[in-house]
Amino acid sequence: GLAYSRKGMLDEAISEYRKVLVSYPRLAEPHYLIGMAYGEKGMLEEAIIEFRVAVELDPQYTEAHLYLGLSYDAKGKLDKAIAEFEKVLELRPNDAVASINLAEAHKNLGLNHLNRGMLDEAIPHLKKATEINPAFVDARMHLAKAYEGKGSLEEAISEYQKLITLDPELASAHHELALLFQKAGMPQKAQE
Repeated sequence: GLAYSRKGMLDEAISEYRKVLVSYPRLAEPHYLIGMAYGEKGMLEEAIIEFRVAVELDPQYTEAHLYLGLSYDAKGKLDKAIAEFEKVLELRPNDAVASINLAEAHKNLGLNHLNRGMLDEAIPHLKKATEINPAFVDARMHLAKAYEGKGSLEEAISEYQKLITLDPELASAHHELALLFQKAGMPQKAQE
């Protein structure tokens, strides 16, 4: 199966992996490999099914959890993606790929809530994204906007200041911070 997969012969690879499952139905790896092949074919629903079987057979199968999370994320199933990325980090605490994707999934879920005006739901996800990756400029910008939308000006100001520290050339953060200082009745700060 791996030889077919490496040659891009994905249907043949899937067929070979399925033959292994006839003899070894409780083996997680063939399901994972079938899921990878389906993922390469863009068949995400089928990939999800195979990755789920792999993690059911072997709950410690970190790579299967990771790719299940990535597949969920690609399908926009962010809550499920987050759960899988968290499982990867539970199994392998220093996994950079899982950390980055977990932060991104939290940011995307927060942004979905923010775009629907659900600020109380958006803030915890955006905050979590910036806790996972403190230099995540996009998540921090959306968090500042969410705080501003709630009228939590001190928190919004703090987030814009953190953004400016991260990227002193970020003109939009300087502009938004000046507007907030004016809104908060601090025109001297706005001119600084």
